[in-house]
Amino acid sequence: MCREKTQNVNCKFQKRFFWVSKKTCILSSSEIMTNYDLVYGLETISNLFSHAGVPFTLQLSPEQQSSVEKLLEKEISERGEDAVVGIPNNQISKINELLFKKYDSLARVSVLGLFNRGKTFLLNGLCMANHNSSFKEHTEGISISIPESGQIMIIDSAGTNVPLTKEFLDFERDHFGKLELQTEDPDNFEFSEREEAFKRRETEIANYHSELTHFAIVRKKNTEVFLQKIIFQLSNVIIIVVNEMTWADQQYISSIIANINKSKSKYGAIKLMVVHNYKSAASMDDFHKLRKMYVTDVYHGNLTQTTKDVEIYVESKNNIQHVFLCKDGSEAGDKINRKSLDYILMNVVGGNFATAIRKDFLNEFLQYNENRISEIVRNEGNKVQLCWNMANKNFSIRAPVSNPNYILPTIDITPDSSMVLKSNDFLIEADVIVDESSLIFAIDLPGFSEKDLVNQTGTPKKIPSGKFTIQVDEINYTFTIHGSRELQFRKLHPNLGRFSSAVPYANKKYTNVSIERTFGLFRREFVVPRKYDITNYKQHFENGELTMIFLQRSQGTKVIELTDI
Repeated sequence: MCREKTQNVNCKFQKRFFWVSKKTCILSSSEIMTNYDLVYGLETISNLFSHAGVPFTLQLSPEQQSSVEKLLEKEISERGEDAVVGIPNNQISKINELLFKKYDSLARVSVLGLFNRGKTFLLNGLCMANHNSSFKEHTEGISISIPESGQIMIIDSAGTNVPLTKEFLDFERDHFGKLELQTEDPDNFEFSEREEAFKRRETEIANYHSELTHFAIVRKKNTEVFLQKIIFQLSNVIIIVVNEMTWADQQYISSIIANINKSKSKYGAIKLMVVHNYKSAASMDDFHKLRKMYVTDVYHGNLTQTTKDVEIYVESKNNIQHVFLCKDGSEAGDKINRKSLDYILMNVVGGNFATAIRKDFLNEFLQYNENRISEIVRNEGNKVQLCWNMANKNFSIRAPVSNPNYILPTIDITPDSSMVLKSNDFLIEADVIVDESSLIFAIDLPGFSEKDLVNQTGTPKKIPSGKFTIQVDEINYTFTIHGSRELQFRKLHPNLGRFSSAVPYANKKYTNVSIERTFGLFRREFVVPRKYDITNYKQHFENGELTMIFLQRSQGTKVIELTDI
């Protein structure tokens, strides 16, 4: 029972959320959750197409396990006690009714952020769950907690930019392909030639591992995209956790905002909050310095004090609220943290998110996976299957495709993910314009003319100096512009009074050259959204400006969008 009311939150509100502190309700140890209610352990999208699938782990009592097996009695008898049993579609709703009833009509809060920003610390504070710190044990995929109050669902996710482990690389190697050495064994050479043979072998192995790592990073990025799309569809509120604001955090927040603005959820608008977790701020002076440095000097807006004596910062442009946490157990933490967490929860519970119509969580979750798979695999009939693992007494989700035809563009988590910068010495700049029927890229290529365009097909070849090429990839829906720019000037003929042909700076007889313009190699790849036809484009080059126009697909063609975050 409550011993005492606090200044900011009344006793009734505390009982609903079961706070544990000196001035709030006291919980028994059995009332505090020690694990997630559900974990969707998707570490890589490749898992979806393995026999075991992706673990879909629930906290099940022996009675619930027995009830599931009773529903699947026929399938189990046909497959055996150690089998992974596919669950028929007509049983999905029954399992939803049996196991997911408590998920209905909850306000859904997702916690996002870059790696090791403190998402799990925030989650612990919101629902008093004793989850492992993501610094010690990385959260995989999507993890869901439901506090004892039963009013909200908190969705945790794997941090973006989590380091790739050797185990992850080993798993992806099976999809990338084993190393098949092409260089000759150095032991076959005479002693005088053996050193060079060793170097060739080492170079081959190094190149293989470099390409494998790049392949794994692409898979990891697309896995994060896959999960974030599901989270956007599941969520009513998204909380982004940052520490001291970095450029990467700002870019990440901008990316999330862009995708929220594009989301059209029938379950209510997505609300966004940013939580600044100042883990090192122990005093109020520390806190005020960090807030000024990373918030009030960064964003346009105003500090606001709520009726519950909570200080928040509200951006003037998009009304996003910034909330603050400090070092746990410190002077600043004791003064700020509980008020901030109470404020977040009251906003979530009090939000009007039309949650009452969300009644079938399991079918909803399976459908979201199915929709996302259709965006990364070109195969027909990309259905997902819920499975029951007899040995582990738990579920998994898989896509029963033996040889998936992946469509994995090398996307970046950027505010404008339709463009991906690969590498450059000379940076080409571009504008993207969308009208009612087409996508237009206006690209600056100063110093070039149409005669400098080299037409290439097949494997890219070396481009001559001062030339460029355009290559369209119809498989991955990208086009790439690469080449090199060399600086030139023109001389005036002393007798004829006209300009000479272009003269490169590289000619050694010219001295005292002051160079401000950029030059060198450039390469830039652009991703074309799949609502446009990659094969139906026009290009025009004039006055150093390249225009690429891609037309929309014809009416009735299925649209698959790959350029979201």
